[in-house]
Amino acid sequence: MRRSLEAGVALILTSRCNLACSYFYEAGRAAREDLPWDAAKAALAAALAASPPSLEVAFSGGEPFLADDL
Repeated sequence: MRRSLEAGVALILTSRCNLACSYFYEAGRAAREDLPWDAAKAALAAALAASPPSLEVAFSGGEPFLADDL
């Protein structure tokens, strides 16, 4: 049985990547700044303020673990 998603937040932490995949749509572009931690906390706080019964949080980006301040 598939559960329904009540609410979700996708945090794109960084566009940096430690690989050089030729098919990646960001290839050849200058890296943008990482998502500031204060902005990430604000997004999570806003989602939680809506009081959903459940909340799914996805961490994404180039390589999310390259974000220095996690």
